[in-house]
Amino acid sequence: MNDKKRLVLLATREIEKKDNITPEDGISAPEGRKNTEKERPHAPKDTAAFLWLFNHENGFKFLTHEFGSPDKEMEYNKLVKLARDTFMSAKDKYIIPKSLYALMFTMLYGGKEKTWMDCNGKLQEENFACNKWTQWAKDNPKIHVLSNESIKKVLYAFRSTIRLVLSEDTDSQLKTIVKRQEKKHANLLITSENLNNADEFYTYVNYLEKGIKQILDDMSKRFKESPKVKISYESSLNNDYRLCVIRITQYGSFSSKSLEDVQSKFSGGGGDFYSIRNTLYGYCNWSVESKWGDKVMRWNILNDTGKEETEELDYTDIPGFTHILTYYSKLK
Repeated sequence: MNDKKRLVLLATREIEKKDNITPEDGISAPEGRKNTEKERPHAPKDTAAFLWLFNHENGFKFLTHEFGSPDKEMEYNKLVKLARDTFMSAKDKYIIPKSLYALMFTMLYGGKEKTWMDCNGKLQEENFACNKWTQWAKDNPKIHVLSNESIKKVLYAFRSTIRLVLSEDTDSQLKTIVKRQEKKHANLLITSENLNNADEFYTYVNYLEKGIKQILDDMSKRFKESPKVKISYESSLNNDYRLCVIRITQYGSFSSKSLEDVQSKFSGGGGDFYSIRNTLYGYCNWSVESKWGDKVMRWNILNDTGKEETEELDYTDIPGFTHILTYYSKLK
């Protein structure tokens, strides 16, 4: 499966070169479909492995952490070169979402707009290529830019944008995201369970929250009949990864259409589910469970495990329509 994925990626890049399309420009979608990144392979494990580099000293760790001991042989230009070299190598090794690529490119090189949005919705204008940071580093050799309080706030905002974490002045914890969405979906009665334990994985937090928002937006359409929603979190080990699972259940809500009708609309690029898929694509696996007629079915919309797209479950007593988001967290 990995070899097939690599072949698809290499073939895609050859097409991009031929048509003079850069990876960040995206790929032309088939006729009748929206032009989105979904045409690239869905590889959430690759995304997890790429983000794991923020734990590695020879990767991205020192972008968001102090150098360590004062006599450590590290300084700003060496740090930025190491991070850029790692990024250029990793982008060829891993298939990552276009949005994550753009964020990292902006942080390391400045990018076209030279701005990026943090997890709290604030537009940030500073990065490792901006004059403010490079000049401060030049004036303060072998001292991490985190020693500058102004720069530190921006870097902590960045750290919270690529990981569910509470840090100074920024908060991207799952429970904080859910509370924010509770206020935006006041017509739903949202309860939560075990969200405090959701601090174990890296992801592009903006897209995690966007996905949750889109799911709750869809559930809000049925708030009169089914106002009760529960969001829960659980994790388990799976070889070299931790599976970080977010479940969102709307009690008493079941699909009024057949699964075939919903899938037909989805395959044509229409409906709320198509938009949700574009948001979650490359970041996590996504399944939904519901009663479809007299059967309980699981539809694996985004899946990298080789499971069948549609599974009939051997139980019928389910509380309501459930979304299951499964993120990978690389352990080593």
